Amino acid sequence: MQRRTPVADSRKNHVNIRRLRVSGHGSGFVEPVAPVGNRQKRLIADVVHEVISVAFPDIYPNLCHAYAIVGSNVASIVLGRNYRPTAGLSIMDAGDGNFLALVNNTSFSNPVGGNYHCWILSCDAHPRNVELVDFTFRNNKAYADAHGMKWAKRYKSYLWGLEREVNLGGNPYPPPKFYEENQAWYRETPEGIAWMNCEVSANMDIYAKLTSLALRYLRSQMGDESGAPNPLPAKFSARYEADIRPGR
Repeated sequence: MQRRTPVADSRKNHVNIRRLRVSGHGSGFVEPVAPVGNRQKRLIADVVHEVISVAFPDIYPNLCHAYAIVGSNVASIVLGRNYRPTAGLSIMDAGDGNFLALVNNTSFSNPVGGNYHCWILSCDAHPRNVELVDFTFRNNKAYADAHGMKWAKRYKSYLWGLEREVNLGGNPYPPPKFYEENQAWYRETPEGIAWMNCEVSANMDIYAKLTSLALRYLRSQMGDESGAPNPLPAKFSARYEADIRPGR
């Protein structure tokens, strides 16, 4: 089941599903989806991070679900495409033969959280068009350091590409010697999807406020051709209080 994500202006978060078209010879082909530009990706990723890290400066590396929910809202509105937050299990290459494994599916029923992960998927009619977005990549080193693991990989601020290309899928064990630079292992689980649906419903107001804040900030940056956004203005720096459970 997919639950629609709350946004400040839900009228703009319309569903934009690409239809399967059939050629005159009877063989189906999928209408390609226009790729998202790197500058758009970077700006959205940076704005989502800036808003969440300012609102929750002490715990933002743990808030993968907040990145997924706010990020899917912002991407849907700005790009005119439907994205959804999801949750499950993930493994990331930390370098030097170490892997950051977020694979405890029972964590979704644990009130204090645990080792799971949240990310974003686009809602496309055909699997070949589905995009996977993970805005928490920039926090991987901080998260690994906090849990006693050395992070030796090169810094990357986000992961955004076709799911069939960036998600290794399949059986993660035994792991390969290393993952490619733009790859990680992800698997949605029914428990993760159900938890995400509950998280969105329980904290609808806070996510709507954070989304609205991110959109205002993004609009203020759209004319800047440098790509990276400026620091969040002081007038946007109010901290929102909410019971957002640390994930990851």
